Amino acid sequence: NSPLISKIDAGKDLAILKTNIRNNPFIEIGEYSDIVEGNDLIFLGFPFGNNHVIAHKGMVSYKGKINITGIPGDKEINAVQIDGIVNRGNSGGPLISISQGKVVGVIKATHGSIGPYLEKIKKGEIGTSGIGLGMIDFGLFTREVVSAIDRHIQMGIGYAISVDYLRNIIGSNSSNNP
Repeated sequence: NSPLISKIDAGKDLAILKTNIRNNPFIEIGEYSDIVEGNDLIFLGFPFGNNHVIAHKGMVSYKGKINITGIPGDKEINAVQIDGIVNRGNSGGPLISISQGKVVGVIKATHGSIGPYLEKIKKGEIGTSGIGLGMIDFGLFTREVVSAIDRHIQMGIGYAISVDYLRNIIGSNSSNNP
């Protein structure tokens, strides 16, 4: 009963899996057109390599055409901007509308980051280089802390690809087929 790959879009780093398991509960695919800015969302994933699913709550802060980095042709697609904590490992997880109780998107990306600033600190371009107190080198200490932050904290705006795109991959207009 292992899942089989039903459809793949390598450009969007997305795969739709199919299983032969019957009588299992599933979440229906909702309608992108029913998403309203300000509505609450839940999204699931395995952030930071956790081996169990973690749920996060967020809100629709924007709905519309967005140019998401990494999409072939850099074309604008229907997407949802999420006001919520989207971390590495959430990508590929479902975006669920609380009001619809249905999947309305797939987590794709985070835009904006403190990464460029952290890089400058790690390279010693910004920071406390050469300052020490006793045996503590604050420049080294700062670079170590920044390195840990860079590995574990994701800051920015989360985006999800709309279910319209999922329907195009599946080749179905039915909102009831997972």
